[in-house]
Amino acid sequence: MEVTTLVIAIIGAVTGLGSLAWQVVTWGQGGPVVAVTARQSFPAFGAHLGDPHMSVTASNSGRSPVTVWITPGTLEALIPGRMQGHGSTEEVP
Repeated sequence: MEVTTLVIAIIGAVTGLGSLAWQVVTWGQGGPVVAVTARQSFPAFGAHLGDPHMSVTASNSGRSPVTVWITPGTLEALIPGRMQGHGSTEEVP
């Protein structure tokens, strides 16, 4: 009887620790995970350089949606955009 109780207690402890570890992993991946890349270029027109251009890409690989604020030009206005989770890169109103 004592051996059976010990085996059941060990199985319960291992199961509980495994469940706790899984909850920690899923909690860590539960929020938004946003990766941002920015590229800058100067268009060339013969020997003259044009105005600088910037391209920014934001990608959400997390589970939760995230709001990204876009500032066009020189901080003229803030435009909110919503990205859904799971690798989304599209802007959702």
